[in-house]
Amino acid sequence: MNREEVNKYFEFEKSMNTYMDKYYKNLGFSIDWDGNKEYDCILHKENKSPVKVELKYRKKIYNDILVEVIQDMKTNHPGWLYTSNSRYLHYVICTKKPEYYYSLKFKLFKKWFFEHIKSNKVSFIISKKGWGLTLNMPISVFKIPDNIIKKIDIISR
Repeated sequence: MNREEVNKYFEFEKSMNTYMDKYYKNLGFSIDWDGNKEYDCILHKENKSPVKVELKYRKKIYNDILVEVIQDMKTNHPGWLYTSNSRYLHYVICTKKPEYYYSLKFKLFKKWFFEHIKSNKVSFIISKKGWGLTLNMPISVFKIPDNIIKKIDIISR
């Protein structure tokens, strides 16, 4: 992936963050976008504890979540599965703009994920977008227990 393609990828993420910022504000949250490796943003609401959120965007509609195991295979840098310390993963499906997202209770998801891959056949997808060659494991949203995942529509809000 050349520099222009990388910049285009990060511009897409930035534009989706703008949409999500408006969405969260419409729900009554204020947002701290000073994220790091442990989370992307913190949602604040009066009389509620702050909530750390990891945001991931997918440009096409698939019935799976790509779990980032290794962010860069050249440097062996771990993916968000290991680096994120968020309360929720918001896995946003967007074509031109966000349409819906899967809200996952991240710590429960991680625990379930590691148990799931012990006894189920898994596959890998290598992505060349972003920070180099990224190793992902696709997990069907239909296999994730209902107490961990919830689909939330954005367009109708």
